Amino acid sequence: MVKKTKTKAKKFKARTLKKSTRQTGKTTMSKDKQIKAKAPGKRRSETGKIYYEYRKNRTDVKGRDAPKIKKLSDSEKRLQNFINTIVKEKNKRESLFNKFKPVLKKKTFTELKKCVLTYIEDKKVKINRNSRDKEILKQKLWEEKQINKIERLKKGIVKAKFLSKSAYDSSHRLSKMIPFGQPILIGHHSQRRHERHIDKIHNDMGKAIKFSNKASTLQSRLKSALANNIISSDDPKALEKLQSKLKFLEQRRTDIKEHNKLARKDKNLETFPTHKLTNLGQNIKSVKGRIISLEQKKKAMESLESKEKSKKGLKLVYDDMDNRVKLIFDGKPDSEIRSALKRNGFRWSPKNNAWQRQLNATGIHKARLIYAAFPNIKNEYYY
Repeated sequence: MVKKTKTKAKKFKARTLKKSTRQTGKTTMSKDKQIKAKAPGKRRSETGKIYYEYRKNRTDVKGRDAPKIKKLSDSEKRLQNFINTIVKEKNKRESLFNKFKPVLKKKTFTELKKCVLTYIEDKKVKINRNSRDKEILKQKLWEEKQINKIERLKKGIVKAKFLSKSAYDSSHRLSKMIPFGQPILIGHHSQRRHERHIDKIHNDMGKAIKFSNKASTLQSRLKSALANNIISSDDPKALEKLQSKLKFLEQRRTDIKEHNKLARKDKNLETFPTHKLTNLGQNIKSVKGRIISLEQKKKAMESLESKEKSKKGLKLVYDDMDNRVKLIFDGKPDSEIRSALKRNGFRWSPKNNAWQRQLNATGIHKARLIYAAFPNIKNEYYY
């Protein structure tokens, strides 16, 4: 009788046969340092099995990542625009261009940023609050902001219309699958599937209506942005525009009053209705209120000793360019602090990485109070 002998499986040394630089997925460096792994690519296990591994969290060698497009903050955009104006107008500003010439050759934005910041801090060029250059820069930034807003709204309209149409088409296609008047057969094996199918039709139609409404609201916003009739407080020339508007409204009111006086004497002329004068009066009152608030903001900004304050865990910034007062915390603040900030009109801006509100007299006052009370900010107390 022949004895059957068991053959032992041959052991191989686990290794990477063909290395690769391509990797997929995400990884955390702190966890990866604790685990030893092999290079990405074609591998062989201890049992001799050949497999491929490209995941980041299964490899030690740093792979080639896709290039990440860094989103610039508003302050970085302003600095970039400032540098662009220097390069464009180098003939007019030869001395300023020569100052930045060695740095402009470099590709890194951080070097440019440092150079511009130090240059502004040293006050080697007139870019203070009374400078003409700053006013021109502010106006350019505002115009760019308006152009970007119009482009963003146009893209939003196209996207909303596309999503609305695709949702409607999906709902229509699903509804065609069920014959007209087909009831749900209770107790039948098709009951649940039929109910889910009807829910899908209903949900898709709801999405279509939702995106259609969104497209119409964006369309109205685009119309008002293109008309450019609204005077925003962010506009550097807002005070001048409001003053000219006030003059026009007051002149209009006097003209109507004079016309009504003549119409009472002459029966052939028609008088303006009384609601015209009341509406004009209300508009004049609101414009005067806005002018007062902008003047108060101007005085408050002039009275400030510095535009930045900092203490442990918090930084207060009065950004005149952005027309925002910003509170920058070291980390995420507690829920009590967050609710207190919201109650005082501050909102989180992911773009600027700060809690901010519009830069006006009230905003400056609220920011000062919160800065003084930090870190003992309580939700019950309204500042």
